[in-house]
Amino acid sequence: MAMTCLILDDEQICVDQLRRFVDKVPSLLLKAYFTDPNQALQYLEKESVDLVFLDMEMPNFAIDGLDFVRIV
Repeated sequence: MAMTCLILDDEQICVDQLRRFVDKVPSLLLKAYFTDPNQALQYLEKESVDLVFLDMEMPNFAIDGLDFVRIV
């Protein structure tokens, strides 16, 4: 059974690279990806995942990766 995952990074190029890596791992199933932590939080209010690939520094947003973890 595959582990479900979500990607959150404020840089689209990083999201794209992580998506390519996840696609190569048969035991991972990417459910969603975001460049906006607020959208990711909204998603996680309704859905669950086993694993989050998370950018720790997101200077263009009011919350960073640690804040995101605390909220979730």
